[in-house]
Parts: sequence; structure tokens; C-alpha cells
Amino acid sequence: MIQYSAPWLSRSNITPNSIDLIISQAVLEHVDDLDLAYRVMTEWLKNSGHMSHCIDFKSHGKSSTWDGHWKMSRLYWFLLRGKRPYLINRIPISGHKEMIKKNSLKVIYQKDISMKPTYDNSALDKEFKYLSLKDRSTSGTHLILSK
Repeated sequence: MIQYSAPWLSRSNITPNSIDLIISQAVLEHVDDLDLAYRVMTEWLKNSGHMSHCIDFKSHGKSSTWDGHWKMSRLYWFLLRGKRPYLINRIPISGHKEMIKKNSLKVIYQKDISMKPTYDNSALDKEFKYLSLKDRSTSGTHLILSK
């Protein structure tokens, strides 16, 4: 049975260890508290369960280049977001991989989409100067994870 539950953070809506499959399509790049999202999805998943996530790391039209969102300062990004309930979180592939590892999930499939970075790391905002070439060139990914 396919079921939709909202609000999704309410523990009363989804029983722990009760879900076989979680699918997200272009969702996780919009979640502000990604650490919490991975933690609760892991809680919901049965021990034999899987997750499938398609994640877009591009700027979603908020800059003239696919990776220009990493040039913008925190203040500029705050002003750009305005009163929107969400925008993109600007977390690169390495951030997702950290949370996957932290939650003891296994990557059973990963298909990355790569694009050439538009800028050198020196042109990025100080918050993103640490990004690796892998982070800078991964414009999207499809991950299948197991618990």
C-alpha cells in the first residue's frame, strides 16, 4: 500500500521500522534540516528496507550558472530566500554521504551526473571553499540505500 503522511516529522504519523521503501524525487535538496530528515527516514525504515533518492545539486535558476549558488554569501542567500518556506539547502554530495554513513545506511547504487565547475574554489563563498572536485562537479545523483 502506498501512503502519504503529513506532517512527516510527527512520530504519531509514521511507526518506526514500518516502511519497506522510501522514494524521493528532487526533494532532499530542499530540506533545511537534512540531518533530521535522514535520521527519521532511517527510523521509519524496516531492517530490510530501502530508500531511493534523486537529488539535484544545481542552483535551480537562482544564478546564471548551474553552480553559482555556492558563490553566494549566507546573507545574500538569506535575502534571496525571503519568506519562502524553503529553497535549496546548497548541501553537496559529500554532505549527503556523511549523513548516510552517520545513519549506518549502505549505498547499494549510486549514479552521479557530472558537470564541469564554472568557477575555481577561490571564487566561492568562504562557506563553500572546502568543496572537493567531486562536490563541485556532481550536479545530480540517484542513490539507492539500504538499512
